[in-house]
Amino acid sequence: MVVTLLQLILANFTPTTLPAFKEDDESKPETSEEIQVVLVDLSREKEILGKAIAGILLLMLKWFHASRIR
Repeated sequence: MVVTLLQLILANFTPTTLPAFKEDDESKPETSEEIQVVLVDLSREKEILGKAIAGILLLMLKWFHASRIR
């Protein structure tokens, strides 16, 4: 489980440019404002995912530490 979470963190923080839009997608952003909104949403999603994974890893670390002491 720890390896999977670390892989998610690695995949989450690799540099990416614009998201890949399908050509059939009708909601494809056309203006620079729409592209900026998409980029902000992507960065917000990455930040939330990173914090969630880090929180899970921290809780697991605390649990393993507490169970080892007893």
